[in-house]
Amino acid sequence: MLELQRGLSIHQISNTIDQERIFSSKLFHSLFCNFHKLTHFLARTINFQLFYAKLQHMLQVNKNRDIIVLLQTYMVRSAAQGGISSVEISLVEAFQFFISRCKLKLHVMLSFNHTFSEYRRRLHSYTNLVTCCDCIWFEPWTDDALEKVAQRYLSDAHVSDQTKTAAVDVCKYFHLTAGPVQDNFYRAVGLQTYISVSNFVLLTKSFTYTVNTKKEETEEVRDHYLSGLGKLHYADKEVQKLLDNLMDLRSQLADTTKKLEQTKLNIIYTQKQHAAQTKKVEKQRDITEKQREVTKGLQDNCDEIMSEATPFLEDANEKLNALKPSDMTNLKGMKQPPDGVRVVMTAVCLLKDVKPDRITDPASGKKSNDYWGPAKKLLADFRFLFNLKTFDKDNIPPAIMKKVRAEIKKPEFNAQAIGKASKAAEAICLWVTAMDVYERVSKVLEPKKVVLAEAEAVLQEFSTVLSSEEEKQKDLEAKLLELNRVREETADHKADLEAREAEADSKWQRADRLIRSLEGERIHWTEASDSLQLALDNLPGNVLVSCGVMAYLSPFTSVYRTKCIEDWHAYIVRSGIPSSTVYDFVQALGLDLKTRSWIIAGLPRDHFTLESAVIVDNSQRWSIMVDPQSQGNKWIKNVEKKNGLEVVKFTDATYVGTIENCIMFGRPALLENIGETLEPPLDPVLLKRIYLKDGSLKIMLSKEVEYNTKFRFYITTKLQKPRYSFHDYNKITLVNFYLPIEGLQEQLLTIVVKSERPDMEDQRQNLLQQSATHVKRLEDIEQNIFETLAESTGNILEDDYAINVLNSSKITARDINVKEAAVQQANDEIEEFRQNYQTVARHSAILYYCITDLRAINYMYQYSLDWFLNLYTSSCTKNLGSMSIEERLKLLTDTFTISLYQQVSQSLFERDKLTFSFILCSRILIAQDELPREEFMFLVMSIVDVESLEPNPAPEWLRNEAWSMLCQIEVLPAFSGFKEHFKKQISGWKQYSTDVDASLAKLPSPWAQRLSQFEALILIRIFHPDKLLYFVRDFIQSKMGMKFVKPPHFDIEKAYEDSDVMCPLIFISEPQYNPITDLYRFAQRKEYGSKFIPISLGEGQGEIAQNTIRAAQADGSWVCLQNCHLACSWMPTLQRIWETIDNNNSSPGFRLWLTTEPSEGFPESVLQNGIKLTFDPPVGVKRNLYHLYMSEMLRDPHVFESSGGRYKEFSRLLYALCFFHVVLQERSSYGPVGWTSPHEHDDSELFTSIQTLQAFLNTDKEVSYEAIQYTIGECIYGAQLTDEWDHRILITILHDFINEELVVSQNYIFTEINKVYSVPSDITHSACLQKIESLPQDTDAEIYGMHPNVDVIQKINNTSLFIDALYLVHGPAVPTKISDIEDVLIDTCTILLEQLPEKEFDEKAARKKYPLSQKESLNNVLILEIDKYNKLLKTIRMTLETIIRTMKGQEIIISPEVEDSVSSILKNKIPASWWKVSYPSTKMLGAYIADFSKRFQYIMKWYNDGPPKVFWMSALFSTHRFLTTLTWNYSCKNDIPFNKLSIDCSLTPQSDVDESHSDGVRISGLFLEGAKWDSEKNSLEEQDMNVIWQKLPDIFLYPKQSSRIKEEGKYRCPCYKTSARFSPQASGKETINYVMSLLLPTKEKPAKHWIERGVAIVFQEEA
Repeated sequence: MLELQRGLSIHQISNTIDQERIFSSKLFHSLFCNFHKLTHFLARTINFQLFYAKLQHMLQVNKNRDIIVLLQTYMVRSAAQGGISSVEISLVEAFQFFISRCKLKLHVMLSFNHTFSEYRRRLHSYTNLVTCCDCIWFEPWTDDALEKVAQRYLSDAHVSDQTKTAAVDVCKYFHLTAGPVQDNFYRAVGLQTYISVSNFVLLTKSFTYTVNTKKEETEEVRDHYLSGLGKLHYADKEVQKLLDNLMDLRSQLADTTKKLEQTKLNIIYTQKQHAAQTKKVEKQRDITEKQREVTKGLQDNCDEIMSEATPFLEDANEKLNALKPSDMTNLKGMKQPPDGVRVVMTAVCLLKDVKPDRITDPASGKKSNDYWGPAKKLLADFRFLFNLKTFDKDNIPPAIMKKVRAEIKKPEFNAQAIGKASKAAEAICLWVTAMDVYERVSKVLEPKKVVLAEAEAVLQEFSTVLSSEEEKQKDLEAKLLELNRVREETADHKADLEAREAEADSKWQRADRLIRSLEGERIHWTEASDSLQLALDNLPGNVLVSCGVMAYLSPFTSVYRTKCIEDWHAYIVRSGIPSSTVYDFVQALGLDLKTRSWIIAGLPRDHFTLESAVIVDNSQRWSIMVDPQSQGNKWIKNVEKKNGLEVVKFTDATYVGTIENCIMFGRPALLENIGETLEPPLDPVLLKRIYLKDGSLKIMLSKEVEYNTKFRFYITTKLQKPRYSFHDYNKITLVNFYLPIEGLQEQLLTIVVKSERPDMEDQRQNLLQQSATHVKRLEDIEQNIFETLAESTGNILEDDYAINVLNSSKITARDINVKEAAVQQANDEIEEFRQNYQTVARHSAILYYCITDLRAINYMYQYSLDWFLNLYTSSCTKNLGSMSIEERLKLLTDTFTISLYQQVSQSLFERDKLTFSFILCSRILIAQDELPREEFMFLVMSIVDVESLEPNPAPEWLRNEAWSMLCQIEVLPAFSGFKEHFKKQISGWKQYSTDVDASLAKLPSPWAQRLSQFEALILIRIFHPDKLLYFVRDFIQSKMGMKFVKPPHFDIEKAYEDSDVMCPLIFISEPQYNPITDLYRFAQRKEYGSKFIPISLGEGQGEIAQNTIRAAQADGSWVCLQNCHLACSWMPTLQRIWETIDNNNSSPGFRLWLTTEPSEGFPESVLQNGIKLTFDPPVGVKRNLYHLYMSEMLRDPHVFESSGGRYKEFSRLLYALCFFHVVLQERSSYGPVGWTSPHEHDDSELFTSIQTLQAFLNTDKEVSYEAIQYTIGECIYGAQLTDEWDHRILITILHDFINEELVVSQNYIFTEINKVYSVPSDITHSACLQKIESLPQDTDAEIYGMHPNVDVIQKINNTSLFIDALYLVHGPAVPTKISDIEDVLIDTCTILLEQLPEKEFDEKAARKKYPLSQKESLNNVLILEIDKYNKLLKTIRMTLETIIRTMKGQEIIISPEVEDSVSSILKNKIPASWWKVSYPSTKMLGAYIADFSKRFQYIMKWYNDGPPKVFWMSALFSTHRFLTTLTWNYSCKNDIPFNKLSIDCSLTPQSDVDESHSDGVRISGLFLEGAKWDSEKNSLEEQDMNVIWQKLPDIFLYPKQSSRIKEEGKYRCPCYKTSARFSPQASGKETINYVMSLLLPTKEKPAKHWIERGVAIVFQEEA
């Protein structure tokens, strides 16, 4: 067998081919293990040999020659044996024989680990591995195999045969149950571990070794105690019996006497309680009955009064509901309504407080009130009837009601008479009458309701009190019976005990003096020996669980370890293997004295960390400690320091030699900060390949060295979730040293107490040392006593020397115990003081785990524990004034919380800052029991199986995702009954969902009063996802204050002040932003401009950067390494350089600046210990403008001074230019509606424009605004634009910000929407900052020229990102595992196949039916569409069928295309192979297939029935060909040049189209985005709220001469196939997504308005 590894040469492989094997008649094999680790060169060679078998390429020249000579000799001898005496064998013949012999005899076997992606890449790259090999999958071991292996390795265990048999079954159980736990652990935590037979073998071997070793050790110690007890037992055998009996009797008597007296007192007290309680119950019962009678009377009275108004209200509502639209139309159409109608509508106007019109009476000429005009306006409102039904009838002002009644009293106010004129007026008349009756009744009823409510509340209170008192009475009666029984039994037992105790005391007094001096030792040794014997008895079960922990559970966190240990221990008990009643891993394998020394050496005292330390100490393999906080690393360095510990890294050139020296001399070695790969030279050490040679143990590394058994090897990694290969994992024990919250809390408590009382913390550390010393001395004394007893012969009571030694030892031990008691007392006092600060430590520990979890959102969000502790220490040492302990605790908590928030926020991207604030707030509230964790998790993770839900009762307005959440919401106690309430009150919830105000107070009753502020967030996520972030911010502010929703601004100055030579400053930016300009200006401000050295990393720059850093360390320069994300291969070198930087080898002025985009190649240690600053654009006008005005350029006063004498013009234009820049940036966040082609405008464009503006103002006498507009719009900002529609938007917007009016007018505003967005009158830098501070925090999309609907979409998207980020932090570390991925794929592909059309088009028949001709040019379009649809259908069907066959094992197809298709289908996405032959689409897989089927059926209908009257444009692949055909036909028919024609359109009905356009076509299936089409006005209008896409009516397209098309009063609207608009295949109009542009009339708004809105036509709605 040959194990492949890095560094293996082709000649080493060829060494497996030797002459003995070639000439042998047997087959020989070469087994290559770890093939996935092989270099590509060797893998390519083996792949070549598998097919061609040209082994000469693998052999060395000298070996090749030797083999040929041997073969010639062999062939000559063979010929001679066959009767041919003289034969010549040429070299060619000999070599051909060699090749044929190898092909016949040589078999190659390759071993892969299929769990790694490299396995699949190798199969794709080297196809002969599949085609030239037989593939065999090794399945997990069978139950029988496991059993036999266990029996083999457990046979040497020193336990009973019954225990061995049971242990075999238990080992199998451990192995089988560890697998599911490992899967759950991996999904929840993300740390990759493996459960294999290697673990099982390790378990069985460890058990045999450990149980034998522990048994010998425990028996030896136990025998010491038993020997001592034997000596003592000889002297006090009988006395001991008496003493035990006497002490037992006295104890029982004391307990019995005490129990009897207490029982008597309890009886007396209980009798008094019972009497008092009886009186209390009777009194309460009378009061309750009286109150019930009063309440009933009040209720009856209210019901009687209300019955008067109810018929009127019901009759009025019934009439209103029965009205038809025609009834209302007749009423509205009355020009001279009857007097009755006028009176009724006058009453309605009065009730609605509508002002009358003042008209002149033709007869008298006087002015009078007329309500008919306003009444008609009310009737014109389509919500008029709804408003009447929902009219607030409970709050009608008396003055208005008085006027209404005056109208009601008029004779014309007669419902029956009015009904003859208008049914609508009659219904309204009845409604007014109902309002009159209801108002009169409510005045009478209101005070009675108040009285009734008060009476009911009192009754409820009295009833509750009565029930409680009656229950207490029953409890007291039962208690009295039990107490009397106990008193009688106890009295009898006491009398018996008194007699027995008197007799035993008399006997014991005579023997007491003989054993008093050794009483203490006897008790202690007895307990110790018993304890050890019990440990021996329970040793098999305890050791078996412990070995299971070391073999399987070492990588797991505390929760998973504990759960598994409990299950395993219970199974061991059921299996009959002796074990402790309560199992504890640390007690089972750890030693008390050793664990004390570990704690003193810095090991955290929490139980989980102690378990991990015990695993490291006892594991049969060397351990890798997963140690992201370096707790294990520090512990090992402290505990092994006295033993000469050597610390090495893989980056050390001599690390192998150092380890060899440690092995030889028996010193411990620590390999720290390893990555995810174990270097091959370590394999002999890790696999413990130790052999006996010349009477001593040896091991082979780079050379053969003698192995010292005292050698200890430790490995640590700072990776939080390392992923080791399967083979590497089986060489080591992976131990989780992740610091639990209990351990961190202890450390934080120590820091805060040390800052408050340094003397007390120092004293505590000294006490720990003293206590450990006392324990060690007591052990030494005990050992001395054992030796004395062992040397004494005969009766020890007659050995004077032994007695003197024992007495002396007793005195010393007593003295030590006294000192230890004093130590414990002092320690208790210190602990009591420390407990005062537990709240601070607990709170701060919670905050630490808030920031460590941020890594799940972005790899760059990493923070070391040392950084956290330094910040915590700094916070604890602030504000040490005199104050109460409560005030001090609050100050410490608040100070550290805000300090941590500010420090972390500056290292987060803008989008994640609110997420961090919410995580902080929620975790704190959960820890304080103010927020149920299940409610928080529901908000974050409410994911359900939609198929199992009830049908959505309101699909027209309630999203299916929202309904899914509603169906699950009742798992939260606060939402009990919510779903049924929702079903009954759908209209109320619909109103809430459309209400602009989504606050808690607006929730339908009773939820507004029932839910908490956080619980309301859940409903806001369901009904108002666009407003969730606003209310989250409000929630954080209400709980923690404004400062936690207002993160600090980007501040290089503060970051620089916090840094030092060993702390790199890391700028993390998005791809489109580069902070080098600001950094360079900052260096100039700090007078480091000449010593600032930027280096852009890339190929060949690594060595230059390294040399520059060394030089800068010496002279104190600043080095800035740019684009670290592009030099991932050099990052390990950067880490090594950083690790060598310290105060001793660096000038104090030296700083290392790093710029990078988020990249997982960035070294973690540098990232965790550096000061991170994120550089991404703030969100909104206010934050963006503040960011620009606080930039290094605009803070420089020389920028303003360089404008010559035009300071005012420059400053005003500068503010407008910054505003313009912000608008361009912010439009990018709105997707295709903002900019068709995705691109970003960085600050360099702004700064270039500012310099251009300065140049124009300094050189021209008259400012040419057109020249400025052209330069900035076309040359600077427009230079990056490739899409003409984006260019049109930019130029349109620019004209609003660069113009002469802006400079001249003192009140120039940028938008009419909100006049606060204007040029400040005071244009100084400080005044502009004040103006910016006054701007609103959130900016509406209309400020950027777009419709508010895009705000809704963006806010919903932001909410999704927010929830996704929370899910990454609090959800499982990896997606939920699919139990059977093959079945899922087969089912999915089968369903998709069923949805496809049954058969393809017959292209030959199609060409025959629709022959290609110039007259019928649409035939060309149809034939092309049929061809494309056939290709797509074939591709889809072939892909799905291939996957099904592959999953069923009917066919083996391993290709990147198939893998991509499988991955895409599992993600509900369209496979890449389909895109190559598909039309553009933004739909997910299921919707795409359904859409494809509809399109296919449309083309099929065209094929069957001929060209349609209305063409569905979305169904066409080649829309451009269709339009070209339309134009070409018109060109040929009318003899007009093709290039002088364009497409015009009309959205009027077909009957209104001019007959001259008969060459056009009518199309359908188009949607308008960004605006609304008003068919009545035949014009573009503003969108309705929450309506994103409006389906357009059929459009008539017709060719027309370009010169005759007039664009005045029209908007040229681009048309795209999908809402994505941009397509990366091409740019501008040539993109496959762009189709054409149409002129749409716009009457009320100019075309400029729709340009800024980003209005476009799309051929399909968003997916």
